[in-house]
Amino acid sequence: MDQHGHHGTGTGLLVPGTWMTATLLGIAAHNILAKTIYAVPPDGVPLEQARAGAELMYYAGAPVEIALLFLVCRPWLLPRRGRESAHSPARPQTP
Repeated sequence: MDQHGHHGTGTGLLVPGTWMTATLLGIAAHNILAKTIYAVPPDGVPLEQARAGAELMYYAGAPVEIALLFLVCRPWLLPRRGRESAHSPARPQTP
């Protein structure tokens, strides 16, 4: 397991960009579904109930989406501990 918690299994699912893409697509799909339910409720669901559920889905999903984005982006947002920055000059070695 590396420093980011990835198991080097060779699957494309562990690439950080893949997680970001999947998260963004999931958020977009969730919001589109909420808007679609609001505009065109499923058969047998009263308009008021569908709109209330769609609003709850849309607005209550926002804090979850923010938390997911933070977790996925955490390696880029937080400083790395115990590693030299690629931009910092190398320290001179003393004997």
